[in-house]
Amino acid sequence: MTNPLDAILTITRPLTAVLTDDIDAGWAHVESWGDTLDGDSRLVACRWDVVPRIDDVIDDVIQTFARVALADWPHWYGSVLAEKMAPVGLEQDLHLRLSLQQISRQQLHVVSTWLHRAAASCLAQAMPFYKEVPRELQAGQLSLAVCSKNLVVALCAASEQSVGAGALVAAAEWLHRVTGARVILLAPMTWQGSADFQRVNVEPEFLSFVAHPAGQAPTTTIGVQVHVTPLEGLPHPGSEAERALYERIKADEELAACLRFNQTVVVDLQQKFRIDIVSRSLKVAIEVDGDDHRVSAAKYCDDCARDYRLMLSGYLVLRLPNQLVLSDPELAMARIRDVVRYRRRNSL
Repeated sequence: MTNPLDAILTITRPLTAVLTDDIDAGWAHVESWGDTLDGDSRLVACRWDVVPRIDDVIDDVIQTFARVALADWPHWYGSVLAEKMAPVGLEQDLHLRLSLQQISRQQLHVVSTWLHRAAASCLAQAMPFYKEVPRELQAGQLSLAVCSKNLVVALCAASEQSVGAGALVAAAEWLHRVTGARVILLAPMTWQGSADFQRVNVEPEFLSFVAHPAGQAPTTTIGVQVHVTPLEGLPHPGSEAERALYERIKADEELAACLRFNQTVVVDLQQKFRIDIVSRSLKVAIEVDGDDHRVSAAKYCDDCARDYRLMLSGYLVLRLPNQLVLSDPELAMARIRDVVRYRRRNSL
């Protein structure tokens, strides 16, 4: 099924405004659209049920960038800035300094002093967010660390009341100007007549999305809800289970040779799916599922349709619950190994 966002988001616009009669379905479509992005692009989406002041909107987005940057470290700017296995002490420090100097020369917009401070924070497992540093500097530098090429930021307001429209519009314009990212502004249809919303310098798109299954209540959040697409080849920054498997698979000679993390595959009907762990050569798809895959009826239906399309395209699908991976990682690794070996035996 085609995502309604595809048609308008293939048009190059610095700021895209979308009004919809079902904000929850619209948010779900933004998430699924993010999974179709190629390896040079990345989606960072933030949603508020009650839109805060503009300063708080901007701070929420900057802190989201900082959390993602910390989770991604040391994989910034398409490079690896520090090797975890590098010798400790002076040799490790020299290795990092040389990497930072090289990045500062290659990435013309990277501020060297900020980069050195941020690297020190990440090495200490601290979020590279500093209250005393100007917002413009932090947003610009963190957005480059999160995605140095084609960053897409989605700002979503779930409240039917247009209170806060001005803050969200101003924040969207500010983020595009400071970071250069494409910005999607997703809001309810009731915002159409708001004077603040009419400040957007583009004509809004009006989209209707497929509603949630009957009986499923919309999610209510306090503060900001975040969705981030992972970097190609790396575990999802918000998944402890994926990160645990990444380290184990990377250290396993047999599995590391054939498995890759967070790759987009094209199946029948030209649908694109981002797979948590995949072997293209063996056609093995491994999904690491959080609690939302069990408690959400819509998510379960989406997973069933996804598995169906993958299997029609020849993929063997293995689903591993987060709880299993974190409580018994050896069993999770054994299941992955069994599936890979089964596929090898039956592909000869």
